[in-house]
Amino acid sequence: MYGSILICHPYLQCFGSFGAAAFLISLAYVDCEHPVLAVTLLSLGIAITACNYTGYIVNYMDIAPQFAGTLFGLGNGIAASTGFLAPYTVAVLTVNQTQEEWYFSCQPESMLQVL
Repeated sequence: MYGSILICHPYLQCFGSFGAAAFLISLAYVDCEHPVLAVTLLSLGIAITACNYTGYIVNYMDIAPQFAGTLFGLGNGIAASTGFLAPYTVAVLTVNQTQEEWYFSCQPESMLQVL
């Protein structure tokens, strides 16, 4: 059956996760002389994560419709902690702002995206 929950959710979740990871890995290889390419790759990587919404955010409604708001609030609150942890971590990893340091700061992020 086309478009069933068992087909759409996992495939779009994988597409969003692996696609974003691919853009982040390719971002690590862009040098400082191509800022437009770097911003484009980063923007595409963030944009493709929109496919993840069909994978895990709608699961709150599938699993527990009466408590979906509360569960989503708790999960989103925990996930939002990366919003202040990620810039600090990148600042620690890229002290000299070299391409090698940026490479090592992008690689763990792309690996976490796949998980």
